[in-house]
Amino acid sequence: LPPAHTLVCSEGKLGLRRYWSLPDGDLIKYRRKSEYIEQYLDLLRTAVSDRLRTNNVGILMSGGLDSPSVAAMACESLRKQSGACDLQAHTVVFDRLFPDEERHYAGMVAEALEIPIHFLTADDYPPYEGANSPELQQIEPTNDPFLRKSYDLSKHLAAHHRVVLTGSDADTILGELPNYYFNHLFRRLNFGRLLFEMARNTWFQHEMPRIGLRAWLRRLAGKRWVYEFPAWLNQDFAKRLNLKAKLEEANREKLHHPFRPLAYRILALPRWAQHFEEYDAGLTMFPIEYRHPFADLRLLEFALSVPPVPWLIKKRLMRVAMQGILPDPICVRPKSPLNGDMLIELLREQKSHWVDEFEPLPALARYVERTAIPRLVGEYDSHRLWTNARPLSLNYWLAASTPVCN
Repeated sequence: LPPAHTLVCSEGKLGLRRYWSLPDGDLIKYRRKSEYIEQYLDLLRTAVSDRLRTNNVGILMSGGLDSPSVAAMACESLRKQSGACDLQAHTVVFDRLFPDEERHYAGMVAEALEIPIHFLTADDYPPYEGANSPELQQIEPTNDPFLRKSYDLSKHLAAHHRVVLTGSDADTILGELPNYYFNHLFRRLNFGRLLFEMARNTWFQHEMPRIGLRAWLRRLAGKRWVYEFPAWLNQDFAKRLNLKAKLEEANREKLHHPFRPLAYRILALPRWAQHFEEYDAGLTMFPIEYRHPFADLRLLEFALSVPPVPWLIKKRLMRVAMQGILPDPICVRPKSPLNGDMLIELLREQKSHWVDEFEPLPALARYVERTAIPRLVGEYDSHRLWTNARPLSLNYWLAASTPVCN
């Protein structure tokens, strides 16, 4: 079934009906700024509380803003119900491969909320460690060289909890670039509002707004980023399944929005079903129910209707709402992706250089031209590296599935 559809069989006929669509994009306009914050907090509290239904809860918590916000709401709800908060945080950290401040900031949140925190140090998981182990076998191919790390984390979580909260995917619904909104006002010739919003953005962000002129010129010239077609795909296989045309179709923007194009583009991607299925106990093989409060439709619909300026620029709405609830350094901390790529860093080590010498199974030739795979060692572009690691990941999956594949 497509997402948000029901299938009805009646009197020998099948009927397909869509029961939900993304909101059409009308902006919420409150008189007072505090109303946006109050409504957001009310919806976040409800989204978290509705996903508890137990006193023993774990949370996958980073040192950012998203999952700590969920943790704070969970603690508040649990203490209101029973006077105690049996919430435990679990954080993946790096101590050696590259500078990583997650241990410090996540620890700061745990101390403020008075909850225990467990750290999983990820530095010493070699790529494809134990890939042939029965417990790591997947029912579908997956491009994850660090399944052992994921397995160990799930095993640890299952020893403590049956319900685990996450902070995904607040970046999509609560963050946006202002230039799309500025372009929207410009196209509608609403110059007064445009100047006002640009001035307001400058006031709140203490920097001149970026209107995205270069990106607009690239789009006008028909230039935009697209996913490269891998050179190592078997040509007969690619031709038989018409993969180039399918890739072009996947790259084609199917959903447009005047001022939230990034969010709508991401939310329209077909990967969401797979994303949530990866958390399912049928795949993890551990009795854990993962719950994602930021995927709550009530919260999603509200966030997509909030004026982007100033509330969604650098997630201002969330930052302001969490003041006094989370420590100040967390509320003002800039968006901080990892300072390195685990796979890139591990491939610098001599003991990982074997990845370029792997022996392909005969079955791999149906899908991959082994001689066309670029070297992984020495590649420092994360996107290219992870793309070109797919054949090796597939080779391991085929090895585990040999009786089926042959």
